[in-house]
Amino acid sequence: KALILLPLLLLLHGKMNAQELPKKTLQEVVSRAIEVSPQMKTSEAQIAYYEALSQNKFDVSKSIFKYDVGNLNSSNNDNKITFEQVLDLPVVYNEQQAVYKTLQRASVAQNLLDKNFVKMSTEQMYFKLQALVSKSKLYHNNLAMYKSLMKAVDARFKTGQDNILEKVNLQNWIGLHEQEVIKNDMSVKTLQRQFRIVLNESTDFEPADTLVNVKRLIDTTITASHPMLNLLNSKIEVA
Repeated sequence: KALILLPLLLLLHGKMNAQELPKKTLQEVVSRAIEVSPQMKTSEAQIAYYEALSQNKFDVSKSIFKYDVGNLNSSNNDNKITFEQVLDLPVVYNEQQAVYKTLQRASVAQNLLDKNFVKMSTEQMYFKLQALVSKSKLYHNNLAMYKSLMKAVDARFKTGQDNILEKVNLQNWIGLHEQEVIKNDMSVKTLQRQFRIVLNESTDFEPADTLVNVKRLIDTTITASHPMLNLLNSKIEVA
């Protein structure tokens, strides 16, 4: 059964690989991930919320809305709507506005951190997909080479130039390599399915950028504009 299942899986993967997938660059993928990220939408809504509070002195928690129903059996318009709000001293309002503005700055810093997190995680997924796709091409090329070699070994065996040992060893090697091809192709499909969720799309894609090895120096300098430092300072001010 295993010997029958293996060629069927290879045939299925061959059909999937034969389909031409659209290609996307790293910048396109990252931009799309940031655009549709629920985490980014939440942090942006939080920024808008505190921005509105910092510009408005209306306090819902200190407001009272009343609706008094009058005599329903009469034709008199005696229903009454009342809105009340307790007014604080100007000093209280100023302190309240200062807190709202601090919370707004903290939301902006959190939004930048969320954006960097989405960008970093999407880049890591993209680089992993690049590696898997490159490995898949290498595996398929090697498998084709081994199968061509198998034809030569089989021809020598039929003419009596070689014994059965070389043929069996090569068959075992091809079988092991076919299993690696299947595992790698499955990893590619799994990662592409994850990208469907991250990008909120219904189709797969292949990386358009080539896989390169770039050495980068890590900048350990923390400046006053660092988003994490800004967020911590804002939390301290609110406290």
